[in-house]
Amino acid sequence: MFVHLHTYSYYSFLRGLPSPKELAQTAAQYDMPALALTDYCGLSGEIEFYDACREVGVQPILGLELPVQPPPELLNEAAARNGETTSQTGVLVLLAMDMAGWGNLCRLSSELMTNPHYLQSMSLPFERLAADTRGLICLSGGSLGVAVKWITSHQPLLTMGFLQRLNEIFAGRLYVEVQREVQTGHSPEMELIEIASRLCLPIVATHPIHYIHKEDAGLQKLVSAIRLNRTQEETPQSETAPVGAYFLSLSEMSARF
Repeated sequence: MFVHLHTYSYYSFLRGLPSPKELAQTAAQYDMPALALTDYCGLSGEIEFYDACREVGVQPILGLELPVQPPPELLNEAAARNGETTSQTGVLVLLAMDMAGWGNLCRLSSELMTNPHYLQSMSLPFERLAADTRGLICLSGGSLGVAVKWITSHQPLLTMGFLQRLNEIFAGRLYVEVQREVQTGHSPEMELIEIASRLCLPIVATHPIHYIHKEDAGLQKLVSAIRLNRTQEETPQSETAPVGAYFLSLSEMSARF
């Protein structure tokens, strides 16, 4: 059995293409028993998603992709190593386990979008996240998470420190997120799995869904260019969805992993 836990709808403005209903219907088409919606920063599509899932017999999992700053002590260590901290913000995926978790999703999202200090960096301080973790499961964010960013910049000790701190505030509810995207070059997967094993943290396989069909990749790049106010030619691949970010079936995920 497999269910997708990292998906974007068109409520992730100019990042995702499908409606919540399309996501739910596709999950039902592939006989997936459940599906998560994890739009970037906002929860605008969650009620629509919940109703659409219930209509087709799919268990809705309400979630959020949230940009979060690492703990200050790790930022200071990163600055001492390479003199740069501004690029170290990464995303986490938060999934509600119950009504307490849903309430915390609402609080975190609302505060990020209304607090001028958080809006300026478009990220939440780690300490703010730590204050509202009850009822939430945390995934480490995949290729856009701080853990992977530090591995790819050859700083595995910082990755270990970050996952340890996350595990302190999400005790028993933290999963290290492994993604196998269609890409070339160095993959951080084995290093990430090794660190997770050393910390005795469970691993979850995810796939970032930005559109339903493979042929929608060009349209996703177009909306990314609009979001960035650039031409498509000026928009780097790093600013668009990963290659192959369509809705993979169970057989495709099994083959990939």
